[in-house]
Amino acid sequence: MVSAILAQATPPSLMFLGDSLTAGYQLPIQHAFPAILQERIGTQNIQIINAGVSGDTSYTLLNRLPFTLHPTPNVVFLCIGANDGLRGHPISTIQTTIDAIIQQLKKKEITVVLAGISLPKNYTNDYIDAFDAIFPTLAKKHSIPLMPFLLNDVAGVPSLNLSDRIHPNASGHQIIAKNVETFLRSAHIISSKNTFIEDNKSDIIRAHDSTD
Repeated sequence: MVSAILAQATPPSLMFLGDSLTAGYQLPIQHAFPAILQERIGTQNIQIINAGVSGDTSYTLLNRLPFTLHPTPNVVFLCIGANDGLRGHPISTIQTTIDAIIQQLKKKEITVVLAGISLPKNYTNDYIDAFDAIFPTLAKKHSIPLMPFLLNDVAGVPSLNLSDRIHPNASGHQIIAKNVETFLRSAHIISSKNTFIEDNKSDIIRAHDSTD
């Protein structure tokens, strides 16, 4: 049971995997949305791990997975691919690599939540549309929850982003944290009591038991 897990010394963990949008580019780590979410849900219930690395592509994330997943988290919130898209990588390559990441996570019996991202409007409409379609396609293939757009209510708002107009500032991360929390509750990952939902308990228990 989930209650049995929570009674252990280490609470079940939620790891955020991604790039600078997750890491909190040019911000103290406590101002990045994973740390804000930790404050909102309480450290006694769920341990939040920010495993975002600025500059990561789907390929570099795939290659660092083996050592990043130690100890093995119970749930992974995955948002990756923005740097692939900004560099104009082939859509098929991006999708194949993110697919491989999800497969590796599921092999370790980790509950996976996927978040979508998009690109600036200076790319062609065809490329943006194909890029945007990667995330719902993979969510459907793997039957995993999809947060459609990580930067909802933040992207394109000058007051919520750094001067580069790409990376959220501290105020932007506050909004992302609120939106992520709302999504995790609506997707039945986190309960109103700030614990993992028992509907997912078998996945969570197996992941917990496989930690090193």
